[in-house]
Amino acid sequence: MHATQFSDRTEVRISRFDRNATAAVLAMVGRCSPETTYRRFHGVVDAVAQVTAQLAGDRHESFVATVEGRCVGLATLATEGASAHIGVLVEDAYQRCGVGAALACAVVARARTLGVATLNADVLAESRGLLPALTRIGPARTSIERGGYRVEIALGRERAA
Repeated sequence: MHATQFSDRTEVRISRFDRNATAAVLAMVGRCSPETTYRRFHGVVDAVAQVTAQLAGDRHESFVATVEGRCVGLATLATEGASAHIGVLVEDAYQRCGVGAALACAVVARARTLGVATLNADVLAESRGLLPALTRIGPARTSIERGGYRVEIALGRERAA
């Protein structure tokens, strides 16, 4: 799909999930710390089982981030009519270097292609640093729900994500 470079010239490639990449994605999930999977799934869960179910489902479209052929991140888009939900998981060693943003851009572009009007994201209260990044996607309404934030982003024409 597309590639982005880190400041050290390492290239991250973003592509649509292909079932042949299942083992690599699940290996990446296994490398994530319990804190990382807690933040992604908002609780203590079997993250490998959770991701396995998402990848097998028809409601989700997924994108993977790879660095030097190794999966380092996964983003999902779950569509429900004119709205959709975004979820992003990035391996600990690759957090805060643009992998999540690159994955989110791919999801947002796909959502727009599908005609999604509203993109939803659930953010834990302790992860509120994500809110500014989400509001750059488009006009957003944020509410407090169950110990976190529910962000509803209006997807119109292209904006920086």
